[in-house]
Amino acid sequence: MGQKVNPTSFRLQVHKNWDSRWFAHKKDFSRLLIEDIKIREHIEKRFASRPTIARIEIERSANLVTVTIYTAKAGVVIGRGGAGVTELKKELEKIASLPIRINIEEVKRPDLSAKLVAENIAHQLERRGNFRRALKMSAQNVMTAGAKGVRIQVSGRLNSA
Repeated sequence: MGQKVNPTSFRLQVHKNWDSRWFAHKKDFSRLLIEDIKIREHIEKRFASRPTIARIEIERSANLVTVTIYTAKAGVVIGRGGAGVTELKKELEKIASLPIRINIEEVKRPDLSAKLVAENIAHQLERRGNFRRALKMSAQNVMTAGAKGVRIQVSGRLNSA
């Protein structure tokens, strides 16, 4: 039998990168790791009502934490006149031990992001939409966006049965 390999680490040098880029001494590592997890959870919770966040990258230097948020709709995250970003920055600086810089990057083709497609399907199912139509439309949107193939797997009680 084959050995299990983490898919992210397996593809790192090919076309992926780490979601957190920093290093720390042994005594600080656990504290910084927990900080990273809290930052990610806070951002995900803040934008949970709308499935727009594709990926969150955290990079630490000696005196700055840079958080890059990849989103399908940058306007939702930024807010009117940048008010959303400044408010988010204040909230995150309470969690982190260093000053924070927030970068917002827009995902060019959100239909090719597996996380965004899955959250979109889940959002449609929560609104009690027709699940077959939701799955077919999502698969069709992914294929027209340029994917070579798509497999969507949904489990649980569907069709309100």
